[in-house]
Amino acid sequence: PQVQAWLKDVAKSLEVALSVCTGVQFLAKADMLKGKHATTWYGFLDRFQERNPDIKVHKNKRFVDNGNIVTTAGVSAGIDGSLHVVSKLLGIDVALATAKYMEYDKWDPEAGLIIEKEKDF
Repeated sequence: PQVQAWLKDVAKSLEVALSVCTGVQFLAKADMLKGKHATTWYGFLDRFQERNPDIKVHKNKRFVDNGNIVTTAGVSAGIDGSLHVVSKLLGIDVALATAKYMEYDKWDPEAGLIIEKEKDF
């Protein structure tokens, strides 16, 4: 409950919230994903969807961007989602330069689902 309350409070001042892997459940428990789209680690997808029927859970997406909430699949997909957020906030050139600096040649900016929405924490 303390983490949920903290998330709800801090979300008011965030430009973008990002979860990695099964961390998506913290956003769901804080009611930050109701009516939104999300993804998570492949081994947790079905259980997460069962527990959260009001969230549209996507399989086979590295990340899902709801406008101000980005969820990612497994741990390495968290890198993809993070680079997506860098691109969103600072531009694709900065994200590509960051991926190169990290020697992360696997990033595919098109590997996610982007839902265009207004900020609505």
